[in-house]
Amino acid sequence: MKKIIFSALIISVVLFSCKKRNIEEEVLEDSISGRKIRYVVMVLDGSNSVNKSITLDSAKVSLVMNDSIYTKKIDTTGLVHFDYLFAGNTVVKISCENFTTVNYIVDLTAEFDTTEVYDSDNLRVVSSLITIFPTKGENTAKIIGKAFADLDLTTTGLETVPANTRVTARINIKCLEEYISHSAPGGILNFSYKNVNADTLIDASGNYEIIIPASLNGLEVIINADDFAYDQQISPTQTQRKIYTLIPDTLNVISGCTKINDLIFE
Repeated sequence: MKKIIFSALIISVVLFSCKKRNIEEEVLEDSISGRKIRYVVMVLDGSNSVNKSITLDSAKVSLVMNDSIYTKKIDTTGLVHFDYLFAGNTVVKISCENFTTVNYIVDLTAEFDTTEVYDSDNLRVVSSLITIFPTKGENTAKIIGKAFADLDLTTTGLETVPANTRVTARINIKCLEEYISHSAPGGILNFSYKNVNADTLIDASGNYEIIIPASLNGLEVIINADDFAYDQQISPTQTQRKIYTLIPDTLNVISGCTKINDLIFE
C-alpha cells in the first residue's frame, strides 16, 4: 500500500468548506460502479495493550462525500460505519479530545471480482483500522535531560547550555505507517497526524522536559534543538564567537515511561 505524507492544510480546507449533514437522512446511489458501499472504521488507542480504551468514547470520524461532511461517534467497541457511500476517494478525519488527530484519503472504489465482501443489505463492505495516540495524561511519554556544550576551553568538561534554547521532539512519520491499514481493494492513499510534535525551552540549570505522544510498542522520536551563538572562552582573557549546533538524536518512547536523554551541542 502506497503511503505519501499528505498536507493537513489541504485536507482541512476540504473538510471545512463543505456543509454538514447526517448521513442517515439520505441514501447515496453509487453512480460510478453501481455498488453501494458500507465503510467501517475502527479507531484504536495505541497506548493500550488491548488496543481499545474507554477514553476513546468521544472519538469522532468525519468524512466528505457528495460535497457534504458526515460525522459519527465511535461505539464502545471503537467502531463506526457509514452506509450507501459513493465509490472513489474520500477524505476522512478522526479526532478525539487529548489524542492525536488523523487526516487521510481512502480509496473506496469497488472492484468487480469474486472476492468482494457484502453484508446482509448487499452493501460492499470495506474497512480501515486507524490508531491514535494520547497527547495528555499518564499514557504519554516524557523525555528529560540536560543540555551541554563546551563553552569554556580553559576548563575540563562541558558546561550547560544557556537558558531559553528551544528543544523540539517530533515523531518519525515513517513509524506511523504501521498504525494505519486498510482491508479492502483501494487503500489509504495519503495520511497525516496532527499534535505529534512538541517543544520546550531549556531552563537556567540546563534541564529540559518534553511530553510527547507514545505507543505501547514504542514510537521513534527525533530530538533536535535550535542553534545558539555564544562567546566561547578560549583563554583567560580571550573569547571567540561560536555557533553551537545539536546533531539530532533518535530514541524510542513507550507509553507511560520516562526517557532520559542528555544533549551535546557541538
